[in-house]
Amino acid sequence: MAQWIFFVLSLSALLISHHGVVDGKVKVVILAGQSNMFGSGSIEHLWELINNNATYEQTYSNGDGTLKTRSDVKIAFNNIPEKRSDLEIGYGLGNIKFGPEVGIGFTLGDYFDEPIFLIKVALGGTSLAEWWRPPSAIIAGEDYTKNTGAMYERMVRDVRKYTENIPLYFPEYSGTSPEDAYEIAAFCWLQGWADVIEDELLSEYEENLQLLVNDVQAEFGSDTSFLIGELGQGGDLSNYGWMAERDNILEMRDIQRRVASNMGINVRFIPTQQYTNEEVWRIKYDAFHHYWGRAETCVEIGNAFGRAVIEEYYRTPEPSVSVSPSF
Repeated sequence: MAQWIFFVLSLSALLISHHGVVDGKVKVVILAGQSNMFGSGSIEHLWELINNNATYEQTYSNGDGTLKTRSDVKIAFNNIPEKRSDLEIGYGLGNIKFGPEVGIGFTLGDYFDEPIFLIKVALGGTSLAEWWRPPSAIIAGEDYTKNTGAMYERMVRDVRKYTENIPLYFPEYSGTSPEDAYEIAAFCWLQGWADVIEDELLSEYEENLQLLVNDVQAEFGSDTSFLIGELGQGGDLSNYGWMAERDNILEMRDIQRRVASNMGINVRFIPTQQYTNEEVWRIKYDAFHHYWGRAETCVEIGNAFGRAVIEEYYRTPEPSVSVSPSF
C-alpha cells in the first residue's frame, strides 16, 4: 500500500510540475516504419470496443455515430500527401484502418498545451536493409551497391517540407521563424517484419539500426529522442513453437533492446508484446504480422509511444507518466 501511495504521489507531482508549461513551440513527432506504423488497427473492431467499453466510448466516440478528432493535434501522412488535417481516426490502410498515431496523438494532446504535429512516413513491406537504409550504411562495392533507401529519403524530405512551412499548418505561427516555431520532440520507429523474414537482412539489422539512429540524430539534432518499438507480434511466442519465423523474431527483439541500451539516453526501447491479445487471436481483423488487426493493440502501442515521448522530452527516469487511458 505504501508503495502504491508513493507511486500516485510521484505521478501527481510530475503532472503538476510539467502539465501547463508552455515554451511556445509546436511539438513535432516523426512516425516511421512499415505496415504497423502505416496503420493496421481495425476501425470496425474499434467500434465494437466503443459499443462495449465505457472508457473507449468516452475517449473516441462523439456519441452520435462519429469518431472524435483532435484540433490540437495535426497530422501529415505520406500516403495522403495532399491532406494535412486535424488528427482523425482513419489514417491507415484504405481509411478503414488506423495506426499508432491515435494513441500517440491523444496522449500528447492531453498532456501538452502546445500544438502537436505528427509527421507520418510509412509503407508496408519495407525493410531497413533496403527501403530505409540510412546514408551512413551506403555500400559502394565492385560487385554491388547499396544506396540510401527511398523511404529514408522520403522521410527526410517530408519532415523538412512540413517543418519549414509550419505557418501554413499552424496560422498562429505566422511571422515566426521555423526554428522558433517548432521542435522535434521524438522519432518513433515501428518496423522489423520485412527484415525478420529474410536471414540475410536480419544479419545486418543491428548495424543498420545503429546507423539509422546516428543519421536521424545527425539530421534532426543530437538530442532527438529515438524510440524503438518492439517487434511484439505473438506476445511471448509461447504458442508459436511451430512458426518458422519464431527464432528470428526473438533475435530481432534482442537486437532492438541491445541497440537502445547501448546508444545512450536519447534512445529507448518500447516494449509492445504485452499489448497483444493472443487469447482471442481467432477473432481476426487482419494477419498475425499485423497484430491480428486488433484495435486495442494498436491503441496501446500508440499510448506507450506517447508516454515515452513525454518522459524523454523531460528526460524523466523510469516510466512514471500515465496520461492516457489504458484499456
